[in-house]
Amino acid sequence: MKDRLWQAVYYAIQPLLNDRDVVLAPRGDWPEFPGTTILYDDLIDLQGCTVLVLHKGLLTSLRKAEMRGVAAQWQWIFANEVFLVFSRVHRAAKNLRCNANSAHWRPLVRYLASARLRRRHSKIVYVHVPKTGGTSMWASLTKAFPSHVYYPTLRAYLHNPPAPDEYDLIGLHFSPSALLPSLRREDWILAMVRNPAERLLSAVMHARRETEDVKTFTPAARAMREMELARYLVTDFGRVDARLQLIMFGTAHGSRPMCFRTARCCAER
Repeated sequence: MKDRLWQAVYYAIQPLLNDRDVVLAPRGDWPEFPGTTILYDDLIDLQGCTVLVLHKGLLTSLRKAEMRGVAAQWQWIFANEVFLVFSRVHRAAKNLRCNANSAHWRPLVRYLASARLRRRHSKIVYVHVPKTGGTSMWASLTKAFPSHVYYPTLRAYLHNPPAPDEYDLIGLHFSPSALLPSLRREDWILAMVRNPAERLLSAVMHARRETEDVKTFTPAARAMREMELARYLVTDFGRVDARLQLIMFGTAHGSRPMCFRTARCCAER
């Protein structure tokens, strides 16, 4: 709720809810919604849910067939730059599906129409390494290739893998070795890397920003935020983060650590 876009969701839907509702929302410091609130991380289970607050960066957290069902059968009740909100039953005066081509809904419409938007015969796989300038590169690539999808975690990819000829561009936040069996000789794997020391310092400064929501942090991110840098670097978390680029491109996805979010957490086990 430190972010105005999260606040806008709460203030828009809170008056529409009742004590029988089950709200499914991404993990964060939401105030209590009326009824029951279930927070999700990287996978979404719609069972029992009456209202879905969908983070647009987590479209792949729900199987695409289920997402098509939500888009076709549920009421579209709110959207902004980050979130889309759907209701299983009619509860708002206006169904925003009629505004499907507006800027806020367009990412969902594009995602569901990805196979029809393809421009290439081969695929581009873009591996996003945190704090390397990768977000800017991804933004540029997505403008060139509307048929794209982004998988923030390996679990989301395994839960909702892309069909063989569904996308021109696939973004990853984990080891590209997970995709190798599905790639052809003409496909491309791209990534940006950075001086390891500069990347690590950038990650630490990012974790310590006052605007970050600590409730969304992994144990590793909390350690990065709260510990002195010298102490952090000699922990298992710090050793993994300092070598993150080597781990990313030199470790098979079936090995530990397997992805950015779980790499540091694996050290706990």
